Amino acid sequence: MSRLLHISRASAARAIKKNGIRGRPWTLPSSKSPVSLAHAVFLMPVLESFAATHQWVRELRSWHGERAVAVHVMLPKTEPVYVGRFSQRHELRPLGDAIGWVRKHPLGAEIVLPRAVSSKEVIRVRESTQLVGWVEAPESRTHYDCVCQMCLPSGRPDLQRRVRAVVALCRAKIRVAKDEAALVDAMQCLDTPLERARGEISPRFLMAHTRSESAAVRCVVASLFARFRPLEVAPALSRLSVDPSLRVREAAVDAMVRGLGVKRAGAALEDAPAATLVVLLEQLDLVRDTREAGRILLKSLERNDEEVTSAARRAARSLLADDELPRDVRLDLEALSL
Repeated sequence: MSRLLHISRASAARAIKKNGIRGRPWTLPSSKSPVSLAHAVFLMPVLESFAATHQWVRELRSWHGERAVAVHVMLPKTEPVYVGRFSQRHELRPLGDAIGWVRKHPLGAEIVLPRAVSSKEVIRVRESTQLVGWVEAPESRTHYDCVCQMCLPSGRPDLQRRVRAVVALCRAKIRVAKDEAALVDAMQCLDTPLERARGEISPRFLMAHTRSESAAVRCVVASLFARFRPLEVAPALSRLSVDPSLRVREAAVDAMVRGLGVKRAGAALEDAPAATLVVLLEQLDLVRDTREAGRILLKSLERNDEEVTSAARRAARSLLADDELPRDVRLDLEALSL
């Protein structure tokens, strides 16, 4: 099984969780003749590069103007799909081969599934950063002051200078924001520049917002903390991980997993309340370290808490769908998921 990403409108998130992704009619150019599809679903594999995986976000937002959400799906590697660069010829290949092609040619690549995606194949619908990816075309010279990997490659001598300039601009917008919506939008602009800063910027200017009365603001701050050095934000994330708002807890736990790694995040949350531990367990199906994910699942059973046990079983069933799961971990999880 392989994990893939579909970028959708935020307004469709609830329908996708309930009914899956229907897709839309589309005609693809191919090596022989155009292929007409009744239900085309556009996907990208989850690659090591966050920017390459999410490269379509800005382009798709320019079409419909809505916030984008990231829909994670799981499909078998033998699934027949079309793969190619947008507006160019696509080839019909098994999904496993298509993912290999995208790894070699990531810019402008797309995988097209010629059928709808069922709700059972949808793993998670998550918030997505809104300012990553190219606009018009990956090779376009018009980058609109963007500092993402596509527009500003690593190794450029002006990289950190441009990143700091964008962060300063976002901070100015935060200071003058007059309502919750403006403040959230200004904060979300920080995601990509903070990612490129690689921990070289202090999180001090965001700390006051961790105690905001707005759950939406606390949620954004928690997500942004994944971009800073772990030791600088660990106390704040621990506090946000027990926030009354579920969305804030989810964002905080996700930031801990991304920033600290699943092993350290699991250790930090070992004694957390059951509601927080459940959030961690529900995110384990997306981590790369499946061995450590399995250890956390088994450890969680020591709580003897019905809610935690139920979440652990659901996470175990999801992890078992991964073909690359180590054999010893698979045996433990198979016993757990019964």
